[in-house]
Amino acid sequence: MPDPISNLLAILEGYRNGHTVANPYGHELQRGNLRAYFEALIRWPYTGDLLVGEAPGYAGCALTGMPFTSEAIIQSSRHPFICRLRPLLRTAGTQSEQTATIIWNYLSERPAVPAFWNIFPFHPHKPGNPGSNRTPTAEEAQFGHGILNRVAEILAPKRILAIGKLPYNTLLRFKHPLLKGYIRHPAHGGKAGFIAGMKSFGI
Repeated sequence: MPDPISNLLAILEGYRNGHTVANPYGHELQRGNLRAYFEALIRWPYTGDLLVGEAPGYAGCALTGMPFTSEAIIQSSRHPFICRLRPLLRTAGTQSEQTATIIWNYLSERPAVPAFWNIFPFHPHKPGNPGSNRTPTAEEAQFGHGILNRVAEILAPKRILAIGKLPYNTLLRFKHPLLKGYIRHPAHGGKAGFIAGMKSFGI
């Protein structure tokens, strides 16, 4: 009988690409990395916090399959979590991403890590341009909420914190029982606000 991670990966793999959405999990590399990531979070206990962002970016999670990471982070981060996970991961390039860099630089002095996910787990982009990012629609975020609940069943977080207003408003609309607050997204000049938010929640 398939395990919960395999069930989740099958759901992710089955999502069809569209004119404005690309599915990273249609690729074996990204699915394999995501499986290793979830298994690592279960094996090496995390903080119990599940931080939920908007969606995979074309230079980050869309390439790695792991939310809020980049190929450069996987290859060069000295964080103990990434170092232990690295032998199980695959990358196809050396792309860096500002958001991933900010987050893992912040976590570099903290041995325990939170878990990360996105309210819409696929890559939304401008029409016909997969090398771009766009904000997920309310309908896309609503669709992703059901998948988030499967992730929560796998990771059993103690609380959920939203990184950005879209995931926060979505979880608020659904009255998610584990939602405990909002943290500023580090992109577009939000680094200081992100760091202040993380510290305010003791992460």
